[in-house]
Amino acid sequence: MPTVSRRVLFSVAAVVGVLWLVEGAAWFVEPHVKPPTRTLPPPSPGRDEAFLQQAARARDQLGGIVMVQDDATEWALPADRIVMSGDVPCRINTLGLRGPDLGPRAPDEERILTLGDSSVFGDGVPEAAVFSSVAAEKLAATWGRPVTGVIGGVPGHDSSQALARLREKGAAVAPTWIVVATLWSDLYKDRGLLRPSQTVEAVRTPLRAFATYRVARIFLTPFMRERKVGWIADMDGDVGGQGEEGRSRVRLRDYVDNLRAMADHAGTLGARVAFLALPAPVDLDPAGAPEEVAEYRAALARVAEERGAPFVDGPAWLRTNGGTIGHFADQVHPNVHGHKLVGEALAAGLANAR
Repeated sequence: MPTVSRRVLFSVAAVVGVLWLVEGAAWFVEPHVKPPTRTLPPPSPGRDEAFLQQAARARDQLGGIVMVQDDATEWALPADRIVMSGDVPCRINTLGLRGPDLGPRAPDEERILTLGDSSVFGDGVPEAAVFSSVAAEKLAATWGRPVTGVIGGVPGHDSSQALARLREKGAAVAPTWIVVATLWSDLYKDRGLLRPSQTVEAVRTPLRAFATYRVARIFLTPFMRERKVGWIADMDGDVGGQGEEGRSRVRLRDYVDNLRAMADHAGTLGARVAFLALPAPVDLDPAGAPEEVAEYRAALARVAEERGAPFVDGPAWLRTNGGTIGHFADQVHPNVHGHKLVGEALAAGLANAR
């Protein structure tokens, strides 16, 4: 064999050997390093100063909720910790869900798992005042049996992430009802920071099999650009938008597919599914919500009809039950009073659906 060929083969063998040594070291080190926490800042409420003056508080003054990286959903709540949402402490259980730890479900117990983003998580709202807790209390009185509300929302999660979360945590929760309330984070603009491109994902997926990549990512995370959820559109505070600048993070057809997949997975868990359209202050405007928002809400109603599932019309309930600007902390997030209204709407929607 020529000398040059031998040198090339020796060099390749040496490089491969070094890489395997590094990979072996990474496998040894990985169990002993903790992924760093990242702050996922909440979306800014836009530039509508008149609205901000009327709202109970501005969303961009609440601060971020500490998150941890998660392979299935990109980011998740840190398990078994207390995180602060504004000035409200939020207990996160060992499953990474807001609320107390869940034991085995009692034979006569109903469990209602809600899925969505920060509006479902209840940013700035005490646990007992979140709409799923409100609905559970009312339904317990109506049904005459224990009802537990399980808060499955994570700030910033869209419908694809909610689906992944359901597949990960659903069996451990053992719900009898799954309430799909994903909306606002599906409408947020991406700007390429939250969801990687198909090319990036095609490269990243096989790399996740290597401990070297996983450990390097942990150590490099503090130096990476923070992911942020951009506001829906630069339309002086309007939710929704038109054209390229207003394009949603999750396209409508993908949103519908995700809704159907969540309904299908609910069936595999032996749970029933319901769909909830969350209200917003824009619903108090006689002109109604922007077209894009209306389309996504209509998709919720359509999939509910397809599956013979309850559909809870939050905007209609808001308008007919005394809803005002005072029920919201900003353009999409209900405050304590808003959560009470939504919880009452959900309880009414499920009361006769057993």
